[in-house]
Amino acid sequence: MAVLQLDATQPLGRTGVSMSASIGYALESMISREELHIWSSPLVAPHTFLTAIFRVLSTDERARASRFHFAHHRNAFIVSRGLLRLLLSRYTGTPAESIQFIYSAKGKPALASDCQVGSPSQSIDFNLSHSGDLALYVVARDCEVGVDVEQLRPIDEALQIAEKFFSAPERAELAMVPHAQMPKAFLNCWTRKEAYVKALGDGLSVPLDSFQVSLLPGRPAEFIDMSGASKNEKEWVLRDLQPSPGYVAALAFRSISTSSAYRLGQSVAVVVSGPIPGAALAATTTNPAPEAY
Repeated sequence: MAVLQLDATQPLGRTGVSMSASIGYALESMISREELHIWSSPLVAPHTFLTAIFRVLSTDERARASRFHFAHHRNAFIVSRGLLRLLLSRYTGTPAESIQFIYSAKGKPALASDCQVGSPSQSIDFNLSHSGDLALYVVARDCEVGVDVEQLRPIDEALQIAEKFFSAPERAELAMVPHAQMPKAFLNCWTRKEAYVKALGDGLSVPLDSFQVSLLPGRPAEFIDMSGASKNEKEWVLRDLQPSPGYVAALAFRSISTSSAYRLGQSVAVVVSGPIPGAALAATTTNPAPEAY
């Protein structure tokens, strides 16, 4: 596993965070239109890291962080958004604190055109998801991508939820799954559907029950029937991801090439080391706001 080291012992600029070149290759020049890079990171970080990475966030992101009632939710948001900025900085050459996002009508984030300046070829696309104590990111070039991760856990009302969101064949298949495999099967289906919808960026305008995916544990991730969701179903690819034990994740992307020679980049992780000096992050007691992407 390749590792992107966030070295807190060598502060850089106003952010107090530097990124050492421990991966061993230049990300900016390595990612192509036929490649996707997958990143994962724990969301639990030392307080000193939180205070430093907080400073790369935008004013709006800081305000969103302040609306979380529980500290672990607030800290997870700060880490996930801060690391997203640091990662995108590597690909675009734009300082992390200067990264600007735009949002689709349905809320999907993308890099503003000004932040694409300096990229060696086509635009950088990305998506992120987090669950439990894990964040998952995908970075691509000129490619619609979506990723979703869920912590593996018992789902008490799996069949009832499936009745609302899964297609009829999926519901029938899920009902036949042994009880011990139910959480894995349910989350397989859920993350695969969510990854696709997030890649489209159309929110709930694409009903989750309008297409069918594989869900049985041990069966590869694939689209089975997309007739109700896409007129270009042959362009879409679905893949399982295994970012960490105890998590279920999926990746969906649209292949714009006539070849299916897309490949996933190395499995990579983001880790934090060393103390980072910084101002204390003020605690707040207001209610959290949900985040769609």
